[in-house]
Amino acid sequence: MINKNVEMMDHQVNAICKYIKKDDHVLEVGAYAGKGTVIFAKLARKVITIDPFINNYDKTDLTYNQDMDEIYNIFKQNIEGYDNIFHIKQKSQDVVKDIQETFDILVLDGDHSTESFILDVAWIDYVKIGGIFAIHDYSDYFPWVKEYCDAFDEEHEEYQLLEKVDNMCIFKRLK
Repeated sequence: MINKNVEMMDHQVNAICKYIKKDDHVLEVGAYAGKGTVIFAKLARKVITIDPFINNYDKTDLTYNQDMDEIYNIFKQNIEGYDNIFHIKQKSQDVVKDIQETFDILVLDGDHSTESFILDVAWIDYVKIGGIFAIHDYSDYFPWVKEYCDAFDEEHEEYQLLEKVDNMCIFKRLK
């Protein structure tokens, strides 16, 4: 059964969508049931989504006790018929060195452990100049995410914080 508290809220997905253009390439780290994936695919040329769908994988996440095989089946049903969605069923940090392209949009909502989050932010280097990246779970529940985003905003002049939408920060790469 899908946990509605896990997926990005509609207004968060909409906040990302307003930056997506028809020819954009989107990278989504963490797909869950694919709600955002499908919406992004309706707007962009290509969506690569990375999610391993492993049971009991992320102890810090609300999905920890869910049957991820069931969620993966729902995900596959949701993305069926979209020839511009490409799913990689692995841990994102295991494939980061294998990806040879850059992206216009990056959505980070993967493994929420401190260690994995720090590895996932390596994907920011794959965002094109002028591109957008969103980091989900900016909250007191995940203080390392909140601290990272706040420090990133202060320490990186080549990026601009565009907006915070509830527990999500959206940045633009300027140079």
